[in-house]
Amino acid sequence: MRKLLLTVFGIASILVLSSLKNENIQNDISAKKDKYLKRTDTLNIIEKECALFLRYNSQDISDMRKRHKSEDDFYAAADDMNYYYSAAGEYLKDTNMKIISVDTIYSVINFQNKHFINITDTTIVKDITSSLILYKEGKKPTVIAPIEISNEYNKYFMK
Repeated sequence: MRKLLLTVFGIASILVLSSLKNENIQNDISAKKDKYLKRTDTLNIIEKECALFLRYNSQDISDMRKRHKSEDDFYAAADDMNYYYSAAGEYLKDTNMKIISVDTIYSVINFQNKHFINITDTTIVKDITSSLILYKEGKKPTVIAPIEISNEYNKYFMK
C-alpha cells in the first residue's frame, strides 16, 4: 500500500511540476513576444558610411496588410518589395557599402550622436517602399525606396 501511495504521489508530483514548467515556458514566450512587438529606445550607429535596411516585425506586416485592398494586392506589393530589396542589396554590395539590417522595434536611430531618425514619427514603418536609409558622416541621413537605389546612391554619396 505504501509503495502504491508513493508511486501515485510521485506521478502526481511529476504532472504538477510538468504543468507548472509548461505554464512558465508559455508565459516566457508571451513576455518575449510582447517585448519584441513594443518599440524599444535607440539604436546607435557608429559607422561613418552605411546603408540600413528595415526588417519589419509581424505587427508591421499585419498593419501593412490591412492597408491593401485585398490579400492579392498585399502579396503582389510584398513580392515586388522583396525583389527591390534584393536588387538594392546587390547594388550596395558591389559598392562595398556597410549594410546593416535593423529591426523596426527601435524608436530612434542615432547616427554618431549627430543625426537622429525617429521611426515612430515618420512613414518609414508605415510605408514599405521607404525602407532603406543611407548615411554618410557629415551628411543628414536620407530615407529612400530600394527601387531608387542607383539614382539616390549617386545623388547622396557622390556630392
